[in-house]
Amino acid sequence: PHSPPPPATPAISGGCADSFVESPPPAPIPEPVSIAELHDRLRGKRFGEKVHRVFEAYPPVTDPWPPPGAALPVVWDEEEERRWNAIVAAVRSSPLRRELRSSRVVGTEVPLLRVRGFTAGEERADLVVRLPGPSGELRVIDYKTGERDRALEEAYFLQLREYRDILSEAWRVSVRGTLWYVESGASFDVT
Repeated sequence: PHSPPPPATPAISGGCADSFVESPPPAPIPEPVSIAELHDRLRGKRFGEKVHRVFEAYPPVTDPWPPPGAALPVVWDEEEERRWNAIVAAVRSSPLRRELRSSRVVGTEVPLLRVRGFTAGEERADLVVRLPGPSGELRVIDYKTGERDRALEEAYFLQLREYRDILSEAWRVSVRGTLWYVESGASFDVT
């Protein structure tokens, strides 16, 4: 009997191939951040995470929203509660919410798998709804807390385009992507 052949060994190139690889640019020098600013950033991030948990439990498509007597899955401190109450007012009066009230929730925190080449990554869409009508069109919504940040907005739009493309390809339907600043109620569709 013959023994099985040894496993194939990948080819490894010699030293001269390394001479063609460009060295990466130097990392940018980090800007110093004060302890107070760091604390504010962490506090803002923590608040944003709490808001996302509430929106996951109670997507802003029901009427009334949030449902009366709903036990929120978070505990607010005094400042956070003030901001949350302002979010409720902004969301309730938002034109986007008026559109969403006739939609059906597909899911919240919907896992999306992105595969490119030999890498895969998982993303989570904040809210996916099916719009009314025979087309079965979907809308993927990404919530943002805080002020509108135009410097970061293109990255947000890029992320939403990716969500839109993943959902469109998976379900073979038209998908609209929307960025929603819940503290102001402003929303922007991705083109």
